[in-house]
Amino acid sequence: MPHVDKKKSNEYIRQWQANKRAADRDIGDSFPNGFYKAGKFKGCPRPQSPQRRKKVAECPMKFMETYAKPDLVSSGKWIDFTEGQIREIEIAKQAILHGGQYAFAAPRGDGKTTRIEWLTLWAVLNGYHQCVVPVGADKGAADDILENLKFELLTNDLLAADYPEVCIPARVADGRAQRARTLSIDGKSVRFVWGKDKVVFPTIPGSPSSGAIIVPRGLTGRLRGMKVKIEGVGDVRPSLFLLDDPQTDESAKSPTQCDVRESLVLGAVLGSGGGKDRVAAFMPCTIIHPDDLAARFLDREAKPEWHGTTRSLVKTFPTIIEQAWEKSPGLMPDIWKEYQNIRNDDFRLDMIIPKNANAFYREHQDQLEAGAEVDNPQRILPGDVSPLQTAMNYYFDRGREVFFAEYQNTPESLSSVEVKVTPEIVASRVNGFAHREVPSDAAFLVSMADINYVGLNYVVTAFTNDLTGYIVDYGKHPDGFRRLVTKGMSEHEKNQAIATGIKRLWEILAGREYLQHGERRSIDVMLYDANYWTHTVLMAIRSMGCPRIVMADRGTESKKYRPAREERMFGTPKYETHVEKASLTGVLQVRHNADYWRMFAQKAFLVEPGIPGSLSIYGDDPQDHTRLAEEVCGEILRRYVPGDPDLYAWDRKPGVYNDLLDAVVGCYPAAVNLGATPPGQEQPTHKRRRRRTRRVGTAPTMRTRY
Repeated sequence: MPHVDKKKSNEYIRQWQANKRAADRDIGDSFPNGFYKAGKFKGCPRPQSPQRRKKVAECPMKFMETYAKPDLVSSGKWIDFTEGQIREIEIAKQAILHGGQYAFAAPRGDGKTTRIEWLTLWAVLNGYHQCVVPVGADKGAADDILENLKFELLTNDLLAADYPEVCIPARVADGRAQRARTLSIDGKSVRFVWGKDKVVFPTIPGSPSSGAIIVPRGLTGRLRGMKVKIEGVGDVRPSLFLLDDPQTDESAKSPTQCDVRESLVLGAVLGSGGGKDRVAAFMPCTIIHPDDLAARFLDREAKPEWHGTTRSLVKTFPTIIEQAWEKSPGLMPDIWKEYQNIRNDDFRLDMIIPKNANAFYREHQDQLEAGAEVDNPQRILPGDVSPLQTAMNYYFDRGREVFFAEYQNTPESLSSVEVKVTPEIVASRVNGFAHREVPSDAAFLVSMADINYVGLNYVVTAFTNDLTGYIVDYGKHPDGFRRLVTKGMSEHEKNQAIATGIKRLWEILAGREYLQHGERRSIDVMLYDANYWTHTVLMAIRSMGCPRIVMADRGTESKKYRPAREERMFGTPKYETHVEKASLTGVLQVRHNADYWRMFAQKAFLVEPGIPGSLSIYGDDPQDHTRLAEEVCGEILRRYVPGDPDLYAWDRKPGVYNDLLDAVVGCYPAAVNLGATPPGQEQPTHKRRRRRTRRVGTAPTMRTRY
């Protein structure tokens, strides 16, 4: 065997391995269409369609329609740009090409961030800007924008076909930062950086984006003095900023934080450009609170240089809604209330798509939508009938406050809230009494049960003569997650379940020990909600045979509340409530102004426990009453206008039930009709003829034990 020079052999192997690694790093053969041999793009990989690339380089809208189609498709359908979106893209294009600032607010879910991300890609890939800085409310939000841009460069096939000089290296590196740094063409490194904190585009001769950099920053992070070096160009300062919703929910509430962030935008951001460069900046935003950061930059009087534009989900509300809101914000026409109630009932029956509500909407669509105009006629959720229905469903589900801030960009001031009660305030009103202990000075013990598909939600409250209230017990029957009315029941079975539930709850509460002075105390009056299953509730109550102890309750909105005619009246009207005999059945029912007493009950929680007119809860741990506290605040009194009648505008909190609120409210009319008087008010005197039957609650003998 001939002698082998081991040293030469090892050197040969090392050289072979080095050449192989260099060949692996060289991506020259990875470009399917080769390179430009001459012209201004000499040395740059050729696109699949030079004509298409030339067209999209001149128009950002064509760029998005060509490459961003998957992002602009909803439910399998292509979504055309609306008039407002086209205007936003055109203003943004001018800012990219000539410098300048642009702030715009659009409804939540309108895709404003997606459009701005694609505008950023258009600006960088076509060489309009070499240093771009996405700025988020915090660093995490800015990093998310960078990740979205990287995802498109790595996965978009058509984009890779027309911009191979950036997308092909990203694919060869397979998204690995270390692999990206080693790539080369003809043995020369392209200095490609694919990191979490920045992306530096490959340095390739003839490429418009050669050496361009995208580096994310948080608004409160390091923005001043930013400068990067680009091969063949030298020092480059940021020239395009993408300020995507540069405020948080917390900072929007704080004028001080808004001042700080405004100064950062005007100073650290706009001051980062070079002496000869005019900085371009986009600010897609949402107005969260009046005079927050977004509102300031959208104000064309205060900051005309930002060309602020604002779009709302609903341009014009239906005429009947506009007329109702002229009287009181939040006041809904009866036909819209009926639609909302039908929709809620469908959801209680576990319908994902509310079929009955949709059928009602189709039948009355002309009346519901007359005079309305929406911003985007294509924005219809699956299962909905029209874009206005989708918008109004947002209103009902999210609540008025969220809807006007997030979707209309016209937030209502919190100062317009009449009763500023919160779950934290309600839960804190614990009085130290034991569960089911009746205070010694309490003259009345009453209960009220709200009835719906889920069950009977009840509250038992003790009241003194001056209407100081103590909640001694509350809960739901049937307890836990069991439902009173289940899916698939016939109307007869539903009525039977309601009647059985009423009788069973009466037995449960009658059998409980409520103690006063250490002795058992019976409930004076039990009320059951009869607004929905009216006839069923009245018949169930009549069958119990306790006419002055078990009664129906009928709450009515302020504008419809009227005392009964004399022949039906039982006793004397008092403070927006009275007792009357129900027609046909003759069952006694308490009628009351639900708006008045709901406001009264919520205000009572703003008073310290034990003070006249206050309302408090048993126990000493606020954490025990989370559910009660949330439901008591399930409706917010947005506006109260005294008059004849008084006008009340209530907002429902989305995702929060109000069953226990209704039960708490119903306890007040029960106590007033027994003889309690609100603090500071004298009992009104009325001339009435003598009756053989005593008024409810005029004497202690009215307390009857079961």
